[in-house]
Amino acid sequence: MAGLNSATHAEVQARMAKGGQTVTEILQTILLNSIKLKHPASRIEALDFSRGVAVVRTPKGANQVVRFNTSTLTPES
Repeated sequence: MAGLNSATHAEVQARMAKGGQTVTEILQTILLNSIKLKHPASRIEALDFSRGVAVVRTPKGANQVVRFNTSTLTPES
């Protein structure tokens, strides 16, 4: 949480207040949703939060590396 920007940090805290999910689950959900916006119909195969890398399997079965910003949890172009 310490590395998140203020907007993402506030979003995580708001979701925590509702209960039911751990911080890790909330971070994963935010990240997975943002990746799905740029890579529709793909499946996330692996995540490395500390390195800002995810591996996505495309609908055609190929693996693609997606780098993401660790402070905003948004994929880089």
